[in-house]
Order: sequence, then C-alpha cells, then structure tokens
Amino acid sequence: MPLTIDDKISTSSQFIHIQCDTAFRAWQCLQGFTLPPFLDEKCLDEWHETTHQAFQDIKHWEGDTPIGLRFYIDGSSHFDEDQNIRVGAAATILIVDTFRGEQFGGMQGRHVSLPATSPLSETWALLQAVLWAISFLNCSDCPAGLPITFFGDATGPGFFAQGQWVPKAHKTFVDGCRNLILWIQQRTGANCMWAHVKAHSGNPWNEAVDTLAKAICMGQIQTPHCEDLWNEVAQGDQSWTWSWFWFFEQVRWSTDEALQFCNTDLIMRLPPIGINHAQSLRICDFDKICPDRDKGQDSDGSFAKLRVASINVLSLFAGTDDKIGAGNYVSARMEAISRQCSEKAIDVVGLQETRHRADRYFQIEEYHVLSGAATTRRTGGTQCWVAKKAFGLQIKEEHLRTRVATRSCVRATDACIHLRNSPQLHHAAQCTYC
Repeated sequence: MPLTIDDKISTSSQFIHIQCDTAFRAWQCLQGFTLPPFLDEKCLDEWHETTHQAFQDIKHWEGDTPIGLRFYIDGSSHFDEDQNIRVGAAATILIVDTFRGEQFGGMQGRHVSLPATSPLSETWALLQAVLWAISFLNCSDCPAGLPITFFGDATGPGFFAQGQWVPKAHKTFVDGCRNLILWIQQRTGANCMWAHVKAHSGNPWNEAVDTLAKAICMGQIQTPHCEDLWNEVAQGDQSWTWSWFWFFEQVRWSTDEALQFCNTDLIMRLPPIGINHAQSLRICDFDKICPDRDKGQDSDGSFAKLRVASINVLSLFAGTDDKIGAGNYVSARMEAISRQCSEKAIDVVGLQETRHRADRYFQIEEYHVLSGAATTRRTGGTQCWVAKKAFGLQIKEEHLRTRVATRSCVRATDACIHLRNSPQLHHAAQCTYC
C-alpha cells in the first residue's frame, strides 16, 4: 500500500527540540583545549643523519601565518621482560608550512597504556596529532581552508580514520580520531589528508618521529601517559559526544535560520505545509517541465513524485567470509538488487542489515551509494542509494551532499542526502533513511 508521508505529519507541529546539552558542553570544552609541544631536538643526543641535518637547516615556528600543517606520527612497542608485558609509546612531530618555508613546530610523545601493542601505539600517535591540530586551531589565527596532512609509515591509522577499514580493536580511540577529524574538516573547510611514508627511507621527519617513539618506549625520555590525556579530553566516558561536533560546527556558521541553538539545545523549525510555501522555496522552475518527465505522468502541479523503497537485505554477501577486507566490495547480490530497483524506477533506496563494511561514498552501475559500515561482527549496516537518473535528471556525484556536512559523515544508523540546486538541477529533495 502506498504511504503518503504528508498525511502522517501533524499540521500543528512547528518545531523539533533536540536535547544535546552533554555534547554541547563537551564541544565548548574542546574549543578551549590546549596541547602545547613539550619536547624539542635537545631531548636526544643522537638522531638519524638526515634528521640531524634537517634540524640544522630549519627554523622554529614563532607565529608566522601557517599555510599548511604536517604531522608526522609513529608508534613503537616491545616486550618488557621485567614487567612481563608489552610497553609502547606514541610520538608526533609538527612541521608548519609558511610563506617563508617550513618551520619546526615541536614534538610530543607519551607512554601508551598497557598492554601497548603496536596497533594501539600507532593509533594513539594519530590521536595525539589530531588533538594537537585542534589545539593549534584553538590558539592560532589560521586561514580558512588550511590543509592538514598526517604522515606515517603504518597504513592502518589512516585507513581507519578515513573509514576505509573497520577496526577490530581499540574502536573507541579509532572512532575518536575519525570524529575529531570530521570536526576539523568542518572548521577549516578543507579535507584532512593521510600520506604514507616508506619506513626508514631517509625522510628526516619520519626518521625523527621513529627515533623519538623508540626512545620513549625504552625509557630514555620521561614523558606523560596517553591515559592521562584521554581522561582529560574524554572527561570519563564522553568521547561519544565527539560525533556531534561536526554538526554543531555546521549549525554555528550556517545561514539556515530553521536550525539554531537554544542555549545548549537545538531547535529545528519545521516548514509549513502548502503550495504557497513550496513555490516560495524556488526549488523548481514552474514554467518548464523537468527533462524526461511527462507532465501528468510523474508530476502533480509543481511537484515531482519520488519512488522510494526500503529493503531489509539481511546481507549483501554470500557466506560468512571473515577475511580482512571481506564485505567491502560490490557483490553480485548488490548488483542484482540494483537491477531490480532500476527496473521498478526507484529513485531512492534505503537498505538495512547490509553487513557491508564500507563507511564511505561509492558508485554502482545505476546508483550513487552512501554507506554506513556494519559492526566488526558483521551485524547491522545501512546504505542509501540515489538513482543516477533520479527526478528525470542526470544526477552526478557533485550534486550529492549530506544535509549539513560532507558525504563522509554518514553513520550506520542514519543516511541523509540533500540534492542542491544547480544549473542542471531543477528539483531539490531531501531523502532520509533511518
């Protein structure tokens, strides 16, 4: 039976009140967070040859306008026979690019909580760098669009932070990295980038951060512990609030009066119902008929009809393959469902229980796909598909944006797409699947 959503919304509803005081206060707290560097080249006598030369050639950053930030990260871990447990350390070095060349921004390093495996140490090195980047933005006058790049010789932290891999361990710290990076991107208006550096290839700063991590791990340098830093920024068990920060940042600078802060909560004004309001939005060209649509067949007055579907697919994959990377590709089942939906001319498809590991945007033959990943145990997962010929138009990737941020912010429990006005786009629609 067709469901008309307008019939299910009360005409008396004017506002939605979203209580988010805990997340809002955590957001305010991290806006004042500082994490200054406390180590420099004098903390060790012996550096790699290329690092020693680089220290002689570089100037210390003293407040010049940054045009780019480069964080070099590394973790180190080894088995301590005296303690009968693995110990580890995380190290980070900042290089600030300015109009007068690269400048040395300092170093930080911390002992990693026990048992300190290599993946945990590497993850903490990235999290330490991300928090340092936030501190830098809080304390410095940075230009909009400031590029921030993280360099490391381990691929795991970067793939986890970008949502391309799903972690099987240390998920709290990995999620923390990703959520804070999304917030940084919303603040700066530029994507944070990850660059792989080949280990022991002579890169002076990668060699330096490797040397520093090993020295801390071996006890040659006394440093604080990562656990203390985590307790400071997470405030107990509040790291879940970080997933709200990119949204708060968007609301903060948005010109959309329909969504505003009210003290520590959010108030969303619902649009009035009626043809007059729809015409005032100017989202349609009422004097022209949308290409590939016959008036009267798929349109009603000034409105274009959408064909939507919700599918519980139970899995987009056959079998229970537990190999790394399994469940992160376009399967035959996905292609079959795509063909079926395309034959039915479905514009927007919401899928649940996909068991898919992708946490990103990608394309299949007939649809654009926004994917929220399943859990590490291969449960859950949602996707929102938008037909490339939806609304009778040729929908392209650049026409797709999530409602208040970038497409990378799709969550496994919420997928939301907003189709923006453009010279080729005569209709705009917001499609949500939860």
